[in-house]
Amino acid sequence: MSSSNNVFGDFSNFFSQLFSLNSPDQVGSFFQQYWYVWLILSIGVVALIAFNVAICCYFRHHRKLNEIDPATGEKRLYNKDWGISKPKQTLFIPIERNQQDHSESPLMIDDYDDSKFAVEALMAHNTYRLQHGAVPLQQNEYLNKVATDWARELVKKNQLQHSPDPWRRYKGSMLGENLAFY
Repeated sequence: MSSSNNVFGDFSNFFSQLFSLNSPDQVGSFFQQYWYVWLILSIGVVALIAFNVAICCYFRHHRKLNEIDPATGEKRLYNKDWGISKPKQTLFIPIERNQQDHSESPLMIDDYDDSKFAVEALMAHNTYRLQHGAVPLQQNEYLNKVATDWARELVKKNQLQHSPDPWRRYKGSMLGENLAFY
């Protein structure tokens, strides 16, 4: 080593230093350097292992979703361990056709009842949300109007497309397509 006070010294001459230790200070300094290197490496390995364990524990609950629960026999769409309660369906209205007598022309959308359309759209959306473990949405008059107006626009265009940003903004928040959970 070039100096007995320099604990970390020069790592390039490790083996040459090992065989040319002449004084007790050099031997002590060499093994102190050796010990510090292994201490730093072991602390790094322990930190890496702890970081990986933390990541595994954080994402562990995702493995249980969409599996069959052995206690109840039903598919898990939520996780009991993380405090997410089971989604409750709050609005059960049977989905019926609005008009059964008329032909199935999409241009006759003005004859449909807006409130029934809003409920049908909400029920279809909540069915999809329940499949993915999300909380069902509540009925909202503003969102019903937005969904109905956008459906009328789609019928006029005779296309299926995403609604533009102005249709999705409500008090500055994004609503997804036409619905949002408050």
